[in-house]
Amino acid sequence: MNEALRALIVLKFILTKSPKYASAALGHTFNTSYTSPLWDLRTALAVVVLRSFMNINPPHQLTDTQQLMVKWLDNGIKDSMWVAKTTFPAADDSDDLVGQLFKAINALGSGGEKISTPASLPVEAEWNGYRGISGKRKSRTADTPDETLYGAMMEETERDLTILYFHGGAYYLMDPSTHRITTVKLAQISKGRCLSVRYRLSPQHTFPAALLDCLTAYLSLLYPPQGSYHDPVPASQIVMTGDSAGGGLAFALLQVLLELRRQSPSGTPTLRWQGVEVPLPLPAGLAANSGWFDLTHSLPSITRNYKYDYLPRPIVCPRTHFPPCANWPGDPPRDDIYADTSCLLHPLVSPVLTDSWAGAPPLMFITGEEQLTDESSFVAARAASQGVAVVYQQYRAMPHCFAMLLPWLPTARRCMRAWADFAVMCAERPEQVKTAGIVVPSKRGADETIDIRALSDFTLDGVRARMKSKLNGRTEILAKQGRLLPKL
Repeated sequence: MNEALRALIVLKFILTKSPKYASAALGHTFNTSYTSPLWDLRTALAVVVLRSFMNINPPHQLTDTQQLMVKWLDNGIKDSMWVAKTTFPAADDSDDLVGQLFKAINALGSGGEKISTPASLPVEAEWNGYRGISGKRKSRTADTPDETLYGAMMEETERDLTILYFHGGAYYLMDPSTHRITTVKLAQISKGRCLSVRYRLSPQHTFPAALLDCLTAYLSLLYPPQGSYHDPVPASQIVMTGDSAGGGLAFALLQVLLELRRQSPSGTPTLRWQGVEVPLPLPAGLAANSGWFDLTHSLPSITRNYKYDYLPRPIVCPRTHFPPCANWPGDPPRDDIYADTSCLLHPLVSPVLTDSWAGAPPLMFITGEEQLTDESSFVAARAASQGVAVVYQQYRAMPHCFAMLLPWLPTARRCMRAWADFAVMCAERPEQVKTAGIVVPSKRGADETIDIRALSDFTLDGVRARMKSKLNGRTEILAKQGRLLPKL
């Protein structure tokens, strides 16, 4: 989008919301806002702006929102960025990638889920790296081949670490192009490189299409298909990560890998990839920044932490909330965007319901004091109690994905550094990753050390009961409104 046009749109939007901004500024200045002691004025105004964008009423059509968000948030290719686009081919006809994925899906589910089988398709991705002084001496144009750009990026990459990145966006928004600032920053701090995956979005594609694409990308790193720019990347040098829904995807993919290991007599599963039988190892580690692990929004932080967050309050039902369009509410119609409602309690859709994380590599959870905090704390506590090395960092009074959206904050810079450092440690010194949890103050003060195993009072059955109750409550509301979907 043209920068001048973007500025005009922002100005128009701000003018229409100016009373809210004035109220926020006055409340902060005169210390009458609950966040005055916790935020600076710039942060207070930024959260008000983000809330305004996230709570548009009446809501737009989903496909319009998808297009608008990519146009609006596409970071472009800045002078400090290396961006090399690539496409990994679909699984070979002799492969059984979809079948292997469904071995995990079926084993982890209840059997009552309504799931469509996705086709294995080519997966687009971007190699992202930091373009420093030496890189800026190299000329590049819009016509420079991506393979040449990749080679130039690798000349500035000092570590073997590859960060496999899955972007956030509630499974129906965003793109690798909207997350380049984040992926390049991770590459800069870690001195490695990022592979950012363009997985299939909903509502056009439902679960498990995105998960299949992420698995394809992981296999393509391990065993590069013909025509790939990169050499094989050992699993010990791959750290999966993502923000929000992307964090959920990373942890769902890990659970697929763990389940296939549980099913393998030798403990080391194999599958056919590009016509060859290959081992399926675990990555070096995983990290989720504000991970979305409960698609029913059932845990208390959804309401308790709203005052610090910009995410909209949960809606009753996406089908009745968003206006119809070519891709929504689907054919046949469904209530939820990412998956059929029958799948929302499946642990590969809502990883909060995962029974066992035993055998997982080191895990990192980053959260603010946000609506999704209880999801991260529950999964972190459960994994730590099962013997997994877990690093947990909660940032007091910070909203969803704050480090990516409020980069001027010292806590944001600290968060990005911790995120990248965790990836480096997993790849180079995994034995040094120890279970540890802290709560970081919003401004001054010392960190609070916490016991990760005691982070959550919930049991797995208790969480499942809350999620079922939430869905049953929605059914009752829709029934009273006469808006239930007909049973097929």
